[in-house]
Amino acid sequence: INALFFSQYGTRILPSSAGRTTMCPTELYYDHRAQDSYIRLLPIETRMVGSSIASFRKIPDKWVHVPLNAKDPKMMKKAFAEVANNKAVSPNEAAAMGFQVELLEPAPDKPDKVLIPAWRHAIISFDHPLLRQGLTIIDTPGLNALGCEPELTFSLLPEAQSILLLLSASTGVTATDLDIWNRHIRDLALRESTGVFAILNKIDAVWDELESEAFNHKVLADIRAQCARQLAIAPDEILTVSAKEGLPSQVEGNLPRLNKSQLPVLEELLSNDMMRRKELLIQKSVIRDIHAMLHGSKKTLLRRRENALEELKVMNSDESNRKEQLDRLVTHAKAEQGFYHK
Repeated sequence: INALFFSQYGTRILPSSAGRTTMCPTELYYDHRAQDSYIRLLPIETRMVGSSIASFRKIPDKWVHVPLNAKDPKMMKKAFAEVANNKAVSPNEAAAMGFQVELLEPAPDKPDKVLIPAWRHAIISFDHPLLRQGLTIIDTPGLNALGCEPELTFSLLPEAQSILLLLSASTGVTATDLDIWNRHIRDLALRESTGVFAILNKIDAVWDELESEAFNHKVLADIRAQCARQLAIAPDEILTVSAKEGLPSQVEGNLPRLNKSQLPVLEELLSNDMMRRKELLIQKSVIRDIHAMLHGSKKTLLRRRENALEELKVMNSDESNRKEQLDRLVTHAKAEQGFYHK
């Protein structure tokens, strides 16, 4: 995310050092209604209430609002560091909030307490060309977060146009990766409206500077093929990238190094594939609405035709009972008129 959206600052804006990454599900988008960039943070204690994140979106008072000065990288970095904050609570409190206590780290200075994320959800509004197109990135920090927030797996993931499973080229598909894939992503990959891709990051870790370019490409191709077999997807649905190389190459303006990092391929996927899927969803929605309108119009016309044929039949009937039939039609018409007025 740093390499894709924040390279112009010349530093890693979102926390990404060892042990300091985004601790809560983080949503990155562009808010057209807001004049300035901002971060909105939902306190972790809101889990005690039992309400969904969607319901809290309608209650601005429950969120902590942090303004962002997009022109000051140091202030930006300081504000974004808040997303990675932890807090120490008792194991009972952590369990009450839905955490699996055995998976939590003990607090360094308080052995009787455990560390949990300080925030339940983070929303970041930032002005970027990709985000202006309507792209929204939701970064989920691993299996524990998906298990603690059912809304992510039952609501947000199924609504996503594309799902990117981030893997490490040096380790391939780990048991945890496979668990996430089988439990939350595999079935969504079967849907036409959802693009599912695996991103093999850290390809710089498997590059051998002493070997030829062809040799390194073959090593990467073998890793892709192995991951494709494990995930049961096509090898071309696995992208290889080096965010570590991509970020400094953009800062330096080094085009050959940027192309070697393969970051532009990922940008292309986000801008073109996702927009195409968004258009596909809109097309299907419009077609579905038109079908419903046509079906409704057809039913109305058939009903009118039946009424017209009934009246025509009365007009063509014997003169003896025509008046009686007309009186009946008038009474029926008045009853219908009264119903609609009511």
